[in-house]
Amino acid sequence: MRMRYLFVSFFVAIIGICNLNAQNLKVITFNIGGDYTVDLNRWGNRMPLMTRFLKNTSPDILCLQEAHSNQSADIVKKFPVFGVTGAVNDKEKQRTVHNPILYRKDKFDIINSGSFALSEYPDSFSSLGWDAKYKRKATWTNLKYKDTGEIVFVLNAHLDNVGKVAREKGMKLILDKIRMLSKTERIILAGDFNDIASSKAPVLASKWGLNDTYKTSPKIKGVKYTFHKFGQKNVGERYKIDYIFASKDFETVSVDIPKEKPKRGVYISDHNPVIVKLKF
Repeated sequence: MRMRYLFVSFFVAIIGICNLNAQNLKVITFNIGGDYTVDLNRWGNRMPLMTRFLKNTSPDILCLQEAHSNQSADIVKKFPVFGVTGAVNDKEKQRTVHNPILYRKDKFDIINSGSFALSEYPDSFSSLGWDAKYKRKATWTNLKYKDTGEIVFVLNAHLDNVGKVAREKGMKLILDKIRMLSKTERIILAGDFNDIASSKAPVLASKWGLNDTYKTSPKIKGVKYTFHKFGQKNVGERYKIDYIFASKDFETVSVDIPKEKPKRGVYISDHNPVIVKLKF
């Protein structure tokens, strides 16, 4: 009986050690809506809501889409814990949007990073891809944990909202680039895919070997949609078009899509964020 007790105690201790060694990771993807409007939902009114959101959620990795350089700069200024890659300088007030990846500098070092256009000419950011209406691009980085040296590859993308061919071809390009650029098997693909889960782009990511965390999560909170157009879309016309995919090296712990909560008519964005907790 005593031997059985010792064996069980040893087994529990081993599990405890494994749990202590597990890495927990909170990733958020968020189309924050560009600094376009001068109405009630202008960026100056929305930034305080963004500040409150980030204080409450404290992500390790934050993937933004449709951000102007002043927006990502405002966030980094308010949260100096974040490093940023994929941002651009809007010289001469060029209205260029980008997909920055923000990461906790106290947790990660950047090995390398870059961006590419989602078009037939990925090195040309002035190129319009396939049947796309807008110039879209993706940002990527290999992040190394400071404490363990383990590497995580992150790619943040914004697919076109009009061109079906552009979304499909763009995803194929993204997956090819992941294969070329990633220094690890631990891969996170996040972004605004501008289409529902059964469409070609998300299906291609799944067939490639990445898991849609919304489908693999044992715990899902919040609403089932992300795009609501600053509350203007009818509830029945709201869809989930924002995603976080992860390689099979990750275990999905939870997914949360918090419902939009305007303050005095101001929305944090025309999208809701997707908040995912992972571990490996």
